[in-house]
Amino acid sequence: MLKPFAHFAPVLLGSLFSCAAPLPVVTDPLDGVDPVWSNSEASEGFALLRELRSPELDDLLAEALGGGSPDLRAASARMEAAAALAGAARGALWPSLGFDLQNSRSTRNLRTFGIAIPPGVDPITTVSSVSGSFAASWELDAWGRIRETVEAAEQDLAVGYWDLEAARVSLAGQLVRGWFALGEARAQRDLAERTLASWRRSEEQLQRRFEAGVGRALDLHLLGTSVATAEAGLQTAREAEQLALRALEALAGRVAEGSLEAGAVLLADVPAAPSSIDATALGLRPDLRAAESRTAAELARASVARADLWPRISFTATTGWTGTEAEHVGDPDFSVWSFVGGLTAPLFQGGALRARIQAADSTVRATLATWEGLVLRACAEVERARIQMGASDLRFGALVRAAEEASAAEALATEQYEAGLVGIIEVLEAQRRQLAVESEVLRALRQRHEARVDLWLALGGHGVASCACCGVSVEGVPAQAGEPGSPSSELSEGGS
Repeated sequence: MLKPFAHFAPVLLGSLFSCAAPLPVVTDPLDGVDPVWSNSEASEGFALLRELRSPELDDLLAEALGGGSPDLRAASARMEAAAALAGAARGALWPSLGFDLQNSRSTRNLRTFGIAIPPGVDPITTVSSVSGSFAASWELDAWGRIRETVEAAEQDLAVGYWDLEAARVSLAGQLVRGWFALGEARAQRDLAERTLASWRRSEEQLQRRFEAGVGRALDLHLLGTSVATAEAGLQTAREAEQLALRALEALAGRVAEGSLEAGAVLLADVPAAPSSIDATALGLRPDLRAAESRTAAELARASVARADLWPRISFTATTGWTGTEAEHVGDPDFSVWSFVGGLTAPLFQGGALRARIQAADSTVRATLATWEGLVLRACAEVERARIQMGASDLRFGALVRAAEEASAAEALATEQYEAGLVGIIEVLEAQRRQLAVESEVLRALRQRHEARVDLWLALGGHGVASCACCGVSVEGVPAQAGEPGSPSSELSEGGS
């Protein structure tokens, strides 16, 4: 009766377990990327923080990146959760061991079993049972299902690490931009204060001329308008300074206290940008490293889905004692043991297993496409930052020249007004243009800084790790790209 099935079983099992499609081929999207700005001879990344040389800014970054930011603490907690899950996944590689101790006592009525009970004999009997046993079980990872599950968990941990690094870089970029925004706001406020003081001195001089009978009432009213406008401008500048200060304190995780007001300075020396950039430096961007690890994790899960087609082989061994009294536990005369080897194979599940394989493969392709999109966006961000740097440098140079011309025009207008050659309107217009240009110079200086911050962020925020640490240490994370165990090396193995 069993012989026909014995001949058919190998064919059936072979058809069930050997028809899975191969794993999707995954390659690094950075391979072959060669934008026009790339230069493979570029020696190092753009170390903006080192170029700024600002102790106050370094202290602020250390405070925020060291745990002051709630967002970073949340990202750190998520990474710690991923580390715990990776540890739990590794536990499946080892045998499990357990101990069981039971003590039971029950009564039975012998009449219920149809046993004739002689007169005078109690039909109620008491049964005691005491047992203790050790059990060990282990699943043989013949097809790599458990190893790939562990690999997926470890890559999820790497994703958590790189997401945390991306959050730290993003926060550092926001802090640096906020630092320059506060510096500009302070400089604009100083300019507004000097402007108001200048207008008031001019108003006092004109008032004395008017009282002496050599000034016009129209000139006095025009100058009074300028004074009132300057007062309003000063209030606007102070408001902008306070808003920039509060925004920077919020980024640093501080309650509004105003302690940063004396520290922020709009640096006149703009850090020099790298003359050439190696496109492979984009591989150091945390978001690209996270995308790489996500793809590796999904590739491992696709391998797990394929391994689920194959039988699971497990072994269970138990040893212990069983008896009717507590002292029987540990007595060799009452010892028992067993050893069981099992094989469980999926024969028919309505196509569910192969559907899971298709879903896993589609997820791999989706994460790979997302990774490719991030690479394209990274290249675009570098190119945009380079364009903005060039434009901001040219704009700043032109505005500096305009400020020099406006200063000369204002001095000449004042001299000619005192000589009676021009009216007050020409002086007011010259002063208005000079102040407007000086304000634009400050704004352009901030934009020069911000363009370099954008380039620094586009290249991965080089130097954030050496500026401060968040105090989280996870064993084995991360390996550098290309090293054994790193996401890129796993991808090359999975796609081969």
